[in-house]
Amino acid sequence: MPKQIAEQHRNNDLIIIKEKRPIVFEEDNIEKDGKHIYLSVKFPLFDPQGNIYGTAGISTDITRMKNLENELFTRSAQWQAAFDAMLDCLVFLEPDGTIRQCNKACVEFLGLELKDIIGEKCYRLFHKTEHHIEECPLVKAKKSGEQETMEMVVDGKNIIVLVDPIKNEKEQITGYVHIVRDITEQRSI
Repeated sequence: MPKQIAEQHRNNDLIIIKEKRPIVFEEDNIEKDGKHIYLSVKFPLFDPQGNIYGTAGISTDITRMKNLENELFTRSAQWQAAFDAMLDCLVFLEPDGTIRQCNKACVEFLGLELKDIIGEKCYRLFHKTEHHIEECPLVKAKKSGEQETMEMVVDGKNIIVLVDPIKNEKEQITGYVHIVRDITEQRSI
C-alpha cells in the first residue's frame, strides 16, 4: 500500500479513537487492477474497562458506483450545456403545464429569472392568463398523445409553439417538451 494511502487509513483510525464512535469514510486503495474506492465503516474496539485497544472496520468496494456517478455527472453537464446552447426556448412541462425545467433561451425569451419560471404554469408566463388558451398545443397534445404545433403572436413576436409528449417505457405520458421559436424575422421577409 502506498504511503499516502496508508496515512489516510491511519488518520481515519485516529479519528475513530479520538471520537470513540463508529464513523463512515470513503477510503482509497491501490490494487492490481488500479485504484479502488471503499465505503468503510470503522469503529473502536473497547476492553472490559472501556478503554480503546484498537479499531475495526467493514469495507465495501464502491469503485464501480463512483465511476458511474462520475460518468453521470459528466453526461449531465454535457446535456445541460447542449440544452442551454439551443437558440429556441425549450421547456419541460409536467402534465398539468407546470414548468419543471427550461433553458437559457427561455429565460431570455420570458425576461425572467430561472427561479421565477420553475414551478409556474406555462400559460401564466407565456400568455399571462390563468388557464390554457384556446387551441393550446399542450391541451391538444394531451388529447392526441402526439406532437402538436401552433403559430401565434405574443408580445408582438410571431412564434411557433411545438409540444411533444414525453412517454415512459409503458407509453404513458409523463410530461411534455414545449418549444417556442421566434419566427418574426422569417414572417417579415
